[in-house]
Amino acid sequence: MTSQRNGGRPETVITIGVFDGVHLGHQALIGRVVERANLFGVESGCVTFEPHPQELLQPGSSVVRLSTLEDRIQMIKALGVGEVLLLQFTLSLAQMSPEGFIDLLVSHFRLRELWIGSDFALGRHRGGTPDRLAVIGRERGFEVHAFPRVEIDGAPVSSSRIRVLLAEGAVEEATGLLGRYHRLVGKVVSGDRRARVLGYPTANLEVADGLCLPRDGVYAVRCGGFDGRCYRGVCNVGMRPTFNGVRRQVEVHLIGFQGDLYGQRLAVDVLAHLRDEVRFASVEALVNQIGEDIKQAEKLHVPVADRGGLC
Repeated sequence: MTSQRNGGRPETVITIGVFDGVHLGHQALIGRVVERANLFGVESGCVTFEPHPQELLQPGSSVVRLSTLEDRIQMIKALGVGEVLLLQFTLSLAQMSPEGFIDLLVSHFRLRELWIGSDFALGRHRGGTPDRLAVIGRERGFEVHAFPRVEIDGAPVSSSRIRVLLAEGAVEEATGLLGRYHRLVGKVVSGDRRARVLGYPTANLEVADGLCLPRDGVYAVRCGGFDGRCYRGVCNVGMRPTFNGVRRQVEVHLIGFQGDLYGQRLAVDVLAHLRDEVRFASVEALVNQIGEDIKQAEKLHVPVADRGGLC
């Protein structure tokens, strides 16, 4: 058996993955790592990657994210992980042998255990399967464990499954797999100010690049991130067909808020789908419907706080 270097560092139980969205499957795996570390009285760690591996391995493909990098790291740490190591995903890293990648890990961590998903594979030709990594681990003095995939309604919880649900507008079902509300974050930028004339001022949200938007429609939301308070709201995602819009926009009305949001970073938790986006016969009909949308949003139960940590 080859002993690890880094002998001066504390032993650590770690996991590896992209963890986009930090959904219930990710939470279960990371939770096991924290549990095992506490059991042994050692440190816990999580290794994640940026950019998303698919962006490099499948050039031209578009990867919509379930969370920003900042939120991903924050959510991982909120699960009790002691250290989050962010690795830049490069073609060199992708072509690394499983042995080489493990050597990279043990140059940073003094490994006690490595936990990975049962379908996990890394390195050149995805040769770093759980079985292969277990052999390498024994040679280097630590254990490798494969964690079974978490299933809900007979299917595995996965980031790709959640993306499909959001694309269909099924945000409540996506919430059930995420274990939290799907969050849109971005900067409030200047719009055409038409909503103020309608009587319902909105924040025009420039959503962070690559962040997954739900299907075009109107949603009940919870907003915050700029003044320490939480606001109920209504969000429209789409083209604004009543006004012959030519580009997709995200507009949010914060119920009960009065003030200027331009330049602020706004976080928007998507709670429920209220209706599809439609073209109204008149501006008056649209205004009446917005009023009904707000009433419907106000009836929803909105937790004061949840694992998303918005408020």
